[in-house]
Amino acid sequence: LRSKVGQRAPSTMTQSSGGATSCVSLQLNKSVNYKNFGAYLGLTALSISSFVFLNAAQPYVLQNLGVRDAKRGYVAGMLTAVGESTIILTCSPWGRLYDKNGPALPYALGFLTVGVFVALYPLAPSVGVLAVLRAFFAIGAASLSSMISAVLASFVMKQSQGKASSLAGLFSGVGALLAAFLFLRIASLSVNQGAGEHEGQVIAYASVGGLMLLSALAAYFMLRDVSKDILSTQSVISGSDPVDAEQGEQDDVPILESSGETQTDERLQPDPESIIQKYSKGFKAMMASPRLAVSYLASMVARGDSSVITVFLSQRVYDYVTQELSQSASQGTTKAGIAGGIAQTAALVAA
Repeated sequence: LRSKVGQRAPSTMTQSSGGATSCVSLQLNKSVNYKNFGAYLGLTALSISSFVFLNAAQPYVLQNLGVRDAKRGYVAGMLTAVGESTIILTCSPWGRLYDKNGPALPYALGFLTVGVFVALYPLAPSVGVLAVLRAFFAIGAASLSSMISAVLASFVMKQSQGKASSLAGLFSGVGALLAAFLFLRIASLSVNQGAGEHEGQVIAYASVGGLMLLSALAAYFMLRDVSKDILSTQSVISGSDPVDAEQGEQDDVPILESSGETQTDERLQPDPESIIQKYSKGFKAMMASPRLAVSYLASMVARGDSSVITVFLSQRVYDYVTQELSQSASQGTTKAGIAGGIAQTAALVAA
């Protein structure tokens, strides 16, 4: 990391001559401090943990509703489709809220929504109601998943976004492990303390939901001091490293010219386009850029792979433990978490 005059900057948080904050070799936007970025990483882990938990703990809910063995895969896939479709439809409104208010409000509302509907999930009286709860959960999940990329892009200066993305990926993996090795054990621990099987599952969902509600408060109070200027202003500092200029010229999206002054980046301004228009533009951009097309494809494959691990692998392990081994539902949930945790650990090490 180099400062404006070309000297090496210390690894602890400092203020560079251009107003950017550098923290642990990352150059952050001038409106962001180490507390904000640390909160972002923690919230990223908690976001992913809630997604993994809901999918991996779902087999008990389907069994409790009396879904036949031959239909459980179909119902699990249907619930996943409901969730993903809802996320696609609601990401854009969350983005507009972010543009107008900064990260604190959409993050807090997202965690609030996720927390409430996670807690209600095991109380559904039918598959239809479960699908409705899943859709409302997905509305909050749309906020949290959108914030992971939106906050990263605005918190971190361009030259450090590669490292920051790696950190965000690391904490995403940590969140998956948190769900697999801790959250999915809560039901078993509750049963060992004398709770019934259903009561133990309800306690597990309520505990995770309560943690998400606390996360909503943490998100709001730890991110509310981030200046809104970060959302509509791109700080361009004269005397930037030539390497940065070269990298900017090679990007698909043009950067602002260096003028030594803070300039408004029109790409970051809210616009009145409809969701369909936005998705149409995104598709056209994909067709025009091979790199963007590969990114879209990789994201699609990764999302599907995540569903296979957290939804269908968990369902298969749960069914095997409860039916073939004749063990309890709480033990099935725990062992499904262990199987998913092994997969997530391998992914984390590879990343």
